[in-house]
Amino acid sequence: MKEFLMIFTPAIIAVLTTLATYTARRLVLLINEKTNKEQRDLILDIVKGAVMFVEQITKKDIAMVGEAKFELAKETILVLLQQEGLEITDVDLEVLIERFVLELKGVE
Repeated sequence: MKEFLMIFTPAIIAVLTTLATYTARRLVLLINEKTNKEQRDLILDIVKGAVMFVEQITKKDIAMVGEAKFELAKETILVLLQQEGLEITDVDLEVLIERFVLELKGVE
């Protein structure tokens, strides 16, 4: 079993990364159809800023990882978008967060 995982883990990671990238690109196209450039730029700036904010504040809180960080970023983004009068579906938001996190990690 260990050998199987060692052999196929890189391939599985590559497939998942490709699927995430494809999904993110499709989402961007969908968002482009529903918003103007100014709104898109604002949404992306809010997502990037919130993810970076969460990364920064959780550096000292080693107990907050993975899902907790994701949820904090999501809640922060939703509040900021609401303040700007913008709406986004949960699925779209989750994909944008994942896309930016992958960008931060250097995966495209």
